[in-house]
Order: sequence, then structure tokens, then C-alpha cells
Amino acid sequence: MQIFGPGHPARAQHLNNLATSLMLRCNQSYNSDDIGEAIALLRNALQLCIQGTMKWSDTMFGLTEALKMRYMQMNMICDLQEAMALYSDWFTLRYESD
Repeated sequence: MQIFGPGHPARAQHLNNLATSLMLRCNQSYNSDDIGEAIALLRNALQLCIQGTMKWSDTMFGLTEALKMRYMQMNMICDLQEAMALYSDWFTLRYESD
């Protein structure tokens, strides 16, 4: 099995696309397995992106949205806390780096 590290934006984009599809499907069916899988895919995609790039920023924001979605479905406070921490980091990197 080949290990992919940072700098594989095409693989990260495919994982991001799959996660987005699962999130959309989750909105329609409310299947908690879909949102859990989407979060796992987004975490993997985040590891493949180069930190500080726009793709990394977009993936990080997608992960916060997925965590908030799971919180809304399952009411797990840890998801909301993680989403708030990631969103704070995302906001800092996105707007204070300009």
C-alpha cells in the first residue's frame, strides 16, 4: 500500500468530493453512518493538503461543517467543540494571514 503525504492535491480533492456527496446524501436520509464516513474522509483529505493553501482551508471548513452536521443529528457536544476550535483556526488562517 502506497502512503500519500502532504502535497497530493488530486487525491485530497477526490476524498473531498466523496465526503461532500456523503454529506448531501446525509441531508436527505439522516444516516449517521454517512456523516461519520464523510468526517473520516475529510480528515484524510486534510492530511494530504499542504497546510496554508486554499485547498487546505476549504477542506478544513468542510470538516467543520460535517462536524456541525453530526452534532445536529447526534447531539454530541464533542463534535460541536471540535468544530468551533477548527472554525476558529480556519478563520485565523484565512483572514489574519492577509
